[in-house]
Amino acid sequence: MIETLSWIAIKSFLYKVFAWCKKYWQFILGLSVGLVIFLLTRDRRKILKTFEKFKKASDQMIDSAIEIEKNQDKRTSDAIESYKEKLESASEENIKRDELISSEKEKIKDSLLEREKSSPGTIAEEINKELEDIN
Repeated sequence: MIETLSWIAIKSFLYKVFAWCKKYWQFILGLSVGLVIFLLTRDRRKILKTFEKFKKASDQMIDSAIEIEKNQDKRTSDAIESYKEKLESASEENIKRDELISSEKEKIKDSLLEREKSSPGTIAEEINKELEDIN
């Protein structure tokens, strides 16, 4: 009984190993090729030169990535500064327009009050004209 359970456990384990090998066959093939090449060419100087070339290439890639990131950060900060400047100028324009509108309101109000003083009922006539124009 124990032997059949052991055999079932071993069979299950081997099935899982086979499934893993089937799924990751590229990894196993690459590792095998690397080991074969390593065993055939045991010259350490070549291996060290290869690793040095790989390290240099890796360092260059890292440096270029850092440079690209710096450029992107600079462009982003420039865009933010430009946005802030445009926002401030728009805010100033809005304040100036509000002041202009307020002064125009005051002028219209003062002229209507002056006309009302000289001839009573002028404001009512102006309101009636505006209402007729709307309708």
